[in-house]
Amino acid sequence: MTSLKYWATSYSVSLVALSSLLSILRMFHPTLPKDGRTLLGTQRNVPTTNIQGGEYYHFGIVKGVLSRLACLRLPTTMTTLKLQFNIDGLPLFKSSKLQFWPILGCLKCDFTKSPFVVGIFCGLSKPKSVFEYLEQFFKDLKNVLSNGIIYNDKQFNVQISSFICDAPARAFIKQTKSFNGYSGCDKCFQEGVWRNKITYPETEVRLRTDSSFSDMVDEGHHIGKSPLSGLVKMVSMFPADYMHLCCLGVTRKLLNIWLKGKHLATRVPSQTVEVISDKLLKLRSYTPCEFNRKPRGLSEIDR
Repeated sequence: MTSLKYWATSYSVSLVALSSLLSILRMFHPTLPKDGRTLLGTQRNVPTTNIQGGEYYHFGIVKGVLSRLACLRLPTTMTTLKLQFNIDGLPLFKSSKLQFWPILGCLKCDFTKSPFVVGIFCGLSKPKSVFEYLEQFFKDLKNVLSNGIIYNDKQFNVQISSFICDAPARAFIKQTKSFNGYSGCDKCFQEGVWRNKITYPETEVRLRTDSSFSDMVDEGHHIGKSPLSGLVKMVSMFPADYMHLCCLGVTRKLLNIWLKGKHLATRVPSQTVEVISDKLLKLRSYTPCEFNRKPRGLSEIDR
């Protein structure tokens, strides 16, 4: 039964498929349970915590780390585990405002970069209170940083590598002004200039540091004190998000200029656009299955 349980969890076998398999195996092994939930020991009731705006369940950092360590071969000389965390929101249904705000973790030494779930918030909007949302995570993280993790009778120290979040989530977690507001820059003390939008034209300016952030030197940058302040380096451990800044920011803007720009001199001829789109579509059949999103034509730039 232990091997069957391990197989079902390792390959993410659905409960319907597992129960169907058990009904066949029971003809030869009557002691097996009828239902997949009995085999897996699935809890009937999950003890969630009610917080403002929804419910939260904390899986735990140690549990997630141990599950990943079981899949890795660590160097015998390794004594420190570095963790990366990601916090973001995602909609669950198109017809409902219900959404998840998961806290994900990842071992930096994990070459597969497979994340594990630390905690999940579920509600109709993002958590109303960042303090309630991060309360259990903060306590868990503080304990792990102080006491480390024991795996295979070996003590590992734990360090935080980074928090990887997009700009809105980063502002929420750090309790700072939004990226599109005055004094919203994460990296410098520049207030910003309004030019139909907030811009930061200066290049020679004072940079933010972990100490200046924790001391709240720039009052205009903060809307409150982050629950992670004092435990996490609030500037150096929050890198800029490449995907949104470059891929969905600069690159998308350039594509819009080249395809739909006001100045004809910057536009790419329609015939060239068709050639590029055709080549992108031909790449679809050669894209590895690990990539969820396949190349699309330039006509779908607004999607």
